[in-house]
Amino acid sequence: MFPLGKFRATRQASPYLRLSSMDVIYQQLPRFLIISAPAGYGKSALAQDVVHYWESEAIANVWLSLDARDADVGRFLSLLATGLSKLLNPDIDVSLATNPYYNADISLLTDSCVRLLNQIEAASGMYSLVLDEFHEVQSDALNRAFNMLLAYWPKNVALIITSRTTCTLKLSKHSLPEECQRVGLEQLKFNAQDVKKLLAGRGQKKVSLQWLEQVMAVTEGWPVAVQLASYQLKHGVDIALDDVQYQA
Repeated sequence: MFPLGKFRATRQASPYLRLSSMDVIYQQLPRFLIISAPAGYGKSALAQDVVHYWESEAIANVWLSLDARDADVGRFLSLLATGLSKLLNPDIDVSLATNPYYNADISLLTDSCVRLLNQIEAASGMYSLVLDEFHEVQSDALNRAFNMLLAYWPKNVALIITSRTTCTLKLSKHSLPEECQRVGLEQLKFNAQDVKKLLAGRGQKKVSLQWLEQVMAVTEGWPVAVQLASYQLKHGVDIALDDVQYQA
């Protein structure tokens, strides 16, 4: 039986700096959106903002929070089946939804997921499913099971994956080039204009060119470090020029 926190039909959006390089995602939600970067680059924050934006356009979402326990293929498929059930019926009792799947074998779990995917495809609505922290579960065995399901993936369900490592699912095999959008480290980095935009949003409209150059030199656009530098500026603390302190 899964903890209730594994499934989130809605998420409260936290403040997020919408980067101009991400505009295309808000113009057209891709069938597959893969966000890959190390910690501190705003992967989950971007996914959350995208979901919040498209929910306003009547695209229902279920968010699955993954951890190392979910790396077992049977457990992952159980989790996925339950998430798909919640897409069809957001009010479903998660513990009841889990019971039919959790102790089943992998072939039956796969069949259950395919049946649910077919039901969603026949529905009139649009949906999105987030698999957050996919690096916690990715393996050859799990990818083989998931790749089998991708052959049945409905056109009306956007799959959003966040991962600290490269996602190696065979998404391109089951999609047109324009249907799969990959966002990486370089696209998630802040540039100088992004830093100014962040500061302006926090009421810090005037910054010296020297401070901005120091921030870019030290952080190299790493979002979590940029925000730390912004916090230091707001509280009158000089930015640390030793990037080791930021890594710590």
